[in-house]
Amino acid sequence: FRPGNREAVHHAIITYIPAGDADIVDDQDPGYGYECYGGFGLTTITDLIGGYAPGLSVLEYPEGIGRTIPANSDIIVQVHYAPLMHDAEDLSSINLFYKDEEIEREINQEIIDYWTFYLPPDQETTITRTFYVNETVSMVNILPHCHLLGKSWEIYATTLSNEIIPIIRINQWDFDWQSFYYPEYLLKIPAGSTITATCIYDNTSNNPDNPNDPPALVFPGQGTTDEMFFIPIEFIPYQEGDENIYLGDNEPLIGDVNGDGEVNVLDVVSLVGVILNGGNETAACDVNGDGEINILDVVSLVNLILS
Repeated sequence: FRPGNREAVHHAIITYIPAGDADIVDDQDPGYGYECYGGFGLTTITDLIGGYAPGLSVLEYPEGIGRTIPANSDIIVQVHYAPLMHDAEDLSSINLFYKDEEIEREINQEIIDYWTFYLPPDQETTITRTFYVNETVSMVNILPHCHLLGKSWEIYATTLSNEIIPIIRINQWDFDWQSFYYPEYLLKIPAGSTITATCIYDNTSNNPDNPNDPPALVFPGQGTTDEMFFIPIEFIPYQEGDENIYLGDNEPLIGDVNGDGEVNVLDVVSLVGVILNGGNETAACDVNGDGEINILDVVSLVNLILS
């Protein structure tokens, strides 16, 4: 997803449905597309196949692994726009990347979420949810998601023999740098395991990102000042040898803006496009490491290439 107006676009989620399944709701809205809040406003939905949030990178799969979208499907994009004090326009777009080879193993998705909590003011709150794994799987990626009150995440699996399999720990959550996280190799999680996910929320004045001053009671919701506990996990059924399938170093290659595994002049062009036209702002774009993406990163990238 490439946001056309980064000031206005808050986040986006993408799915696909059988052709025509959204026509009824679309026809009821005279504007472009149709207005909804939260989900897609449809009775028929499939897995999420992509999306956008601050810092989110391109979703990629190893060779032979991916998703098959049935012919004649409709791609549905739900865009959440942030409130602005002035009129604005947006011309966002999506890029679909097709695999050259046959997809031998289809991606599956599960979502660990929770929508009935509340966060009292002036205190930290810990929320834990669990998910039971019915069959042995190989985890491909995971995307922990919360909003401005999020402080930390810890997610791990516990096998039937009480072995702990670490999945991800985020000690200092940053709403502006979200991403799909990949294990270095496909991560085997045996059948009968339980995945435990814990998020700590800081609804105190000590949280510099707290949108409320003084802190206020906060409930789950789609708005930035609401909160979320939402974790998509993508996996494939386990096959012997999956533990040896390399997914890559989870650390971004600084300067590799276009994600091709190299840093060269093409990344300069891509970075200029991100700054001028809007695009996925990933950690690879912050070449000088100051937490912002601007023309100074272009200068740093040019110097990096020349050196």
